[in-house]
Amino acid sequence: MFMNKTPVSKSAKDGHGHKYKRKYRDLKKYIVSLVYENAALCDQITYLQDKILYIKEETNFLTRKMQQIEFQRAELGRTTEGIETNHDTNLKKLLMRRKLLPPAPPPPPPSVPDAPLKSPLKMKKPVNKNVKKKQTLPVSEEACGQITFPISVSDDLNIQCLGEIVTDRSTFHAEDMIYPAGYVSRKVYASSRNPKLKAAYTCKIIDAGLFPRFEIQSEDGLLFVGSTPDECHQKLLSRINSVYAMKVVNNASSCGADFFGLSNTTVHYLILSLPGASKCIKYHFKKFQEKLAAKDDVLLKDDIDVCVNYSALQKVLPESYNREHFVTDAWLSG
Repeated sequence: MFMNKTPVSKSAKDGHGHKYKRKYRDLKKYIVSLVYENAALCDQITYLQDKILYIKEETNFLTRKMQQIEFQRAELGRTTEGIETNHDTNLKKLLMRRKLLPPAPPPPPPSVPDAPLKSPLKMKKPVNKNVKKKQTLPVSEEACGQITFPISVSDDLNIQCLGEIVTDRSTFHAEDMIYPAGYVSRKVYASSRNPKLKAAYTCKIIDAGLFPRFEIQSEDGLLFVGSTPDECHQKLLSRINSVYAMKVVNNASSCGADFFGLSNTTVHYLILSLPGASKCIKYHFKKFQEKLAAKDDVLLKDDIDVCVNYSALQKVLPESYNREHFVTDAWLSG
């Protein structure tokens, strides 16, 4: 016996389809809303992370600034205390001369002891002879207090311009060095074409935007450019090695600051006296002492380093050279 199936009307089928389509649209809207909500949460997390990083950097800057202010306040307190002491002493002497204060009582006569007493031995503090003070040379100044340029630091180095300290970019200073934009020095070293001859090099620090650009311009017409003083100097040493087709000097040395004159104690002291030096947050400040003796008494590093000293380089140069890079005296003079 067969059972008759009740036929489903077309309207009923359309009703079921409309129901599922509505559910599908609702589910799709819910998924889209979840995607937007997830993206908004990711943006909020990224914003909070950037804000936390900014607060950390600001905290570190304020901490360093507070330490610098405390150090300057302590130095100012010592100076003010000495000034007040001298002022009080001079005021008392002036009042005693005008008889506004009674004269000081005479000192009591020294008592003569029955037997001479031996003074106790004073212990001398041990002196560390290995510690060297950073000493600077006296710099000539005009009547108004401005420094007279060029400054002759040594026989083969003089400073043409100190430049200006860049305070809004941390790439213009390091922990032990400050690179002022517009700094110009003149260094006498071996020629990059014929190292047997002397040549003058002009060293510059140029503001190239985010980073400084270092240049060494030789009077022979060659230009060496780098992002650090060492990179510039190493290119010059590589050029000298190529003249002899062998490694005469160590072109991987870190003597760029010496060649530019930035590591010289006198130059370093003068750069720190420029406006804005205290705003270099990464730099560690040092104390200097002025030396009143002659320049020959100051032992400079470049006096013994073949990478920056012409006389020392001549002792290690071989007799033979590469003819392709050699230039005669007549060419240089012409």
